[in-house]
Amino acid sequence: MVKNTRSSVGNWTFEGPSTSDGGGLARVDRLAFHPSNANIIYAGTPGGGLFKTINGGNSWVAKTDNLPSTAVSGIVVSHSNPDKIFILTGSGDDANGGFVYKSGYRNSGFGVAVSNNGGDDWSYCAPFPDPDNPNNNLTSCSGYKLVQHPTDANILFAATTNGLFKTVNAGSSWTAIYDQAVTDIEFGPANFDIILFTPKGANSPIISYDLGETYVSINSTSIDSTVRSEIAVTPDAPYHFFIFEGKNYTNKCESSVTIDNCIKKYNYITSELSYQQNDEKALYSKCCDGYIENNQSGYDLAIAIHPTNKNIVLLEVLKYLGASIMGLILQISIQGVIIQLDLSMMIFTILFSIH
Repeated sequence: MVKNTRSSVGNWTFEGPSTSDGGGLARVDRLAFHPSNANIIYAGTPGGGLFKTINGGNSWVAKTDNLPSTAVSGIVVSHSNPDKIFILTGSGDDANGGFVYKSGYRNSGFGVAVSNNGGDDWSYCAPFPDPDNPNNNLTSCSGYKLVQHPTDANILFAATTNGLFKTVNAGSSWTAIYDQAVTDIEFGPANFDIILFTPKGANSPIISYDLGETYVSINSTSIDSTVRSEIAVTPDAPYHFFIFEGKNYTNKCESSVTIDNCIKKYNYITSELSYQQNDEKALYSKCCDGYIENNQSGYDLAIAIHPTNKNIVLLEVLKYLGASIMGLILQISIQGVIIQLDLSMMIFTILFSIH
């Protein structure tokens, strides 16, 4: 974990751990913050469950050791009651090949669990229905993201390897909205009836103006064979979704190979789709998976936008974390050393700086 020290040049402070008996130092895939207490943070891991700190990260406590899945792929701290925590289980990021999958580290999930006392005790929400056979329930699936409606705490969406699911009663039952793997979902900043979600491996994101009851694809095909897209929103651009597209390719990761990832901006009022950069190829990175040197945009792809300044954008592809300030791409180092960041999530908070 790294923490920004609020400097103007983007320096980061390493928060540990720094040693390990194994081949790595563990992974943290998801973070969630208490809405009013800056010291309470939740961290979801793909192999160790959910951890909680009440002292701003100085120490952590495991909260899900008694649950059957050790993988946490989504965390919601309810805005109606911050002691109510939802977690989505199963590691979707590890579900489709690559080094982690082939090394046997992938953990599948059982759906969503909920705690009413800050993670001390847990109960199971209803299982997800099988999109292919609604009379049956899924016995296993892996998650990508869990989100809560900004004003109605009973409405949640779960993006998973088996599709997109919706509940209107805080997990007592779920409805299948979409029957293919979905990696990301966001609400429209100025209209919470609008959602945009990204099917894995599809060139076109999908938009709904009625919370998933009906939906249509956005025409976004200028990058051929997009392997994954991530979405960001900001109140400073209330009518836009920002879409970070990761390109697929078949060549090995050699020094001459670059990936033409790009950001697009979609206005959900006018349906206008435009490039956020002047040059589609402004973002690039050699992006290897460490196993057979293939593109890892399907695993390491993240975007976050400042809540009050739409010109400050954080982007991540494997090898480099970049900050875009007024369109200028900057390379960020951690204590002066460029490392394989392997990031899968970034988030701005109103209580902190950048995490």
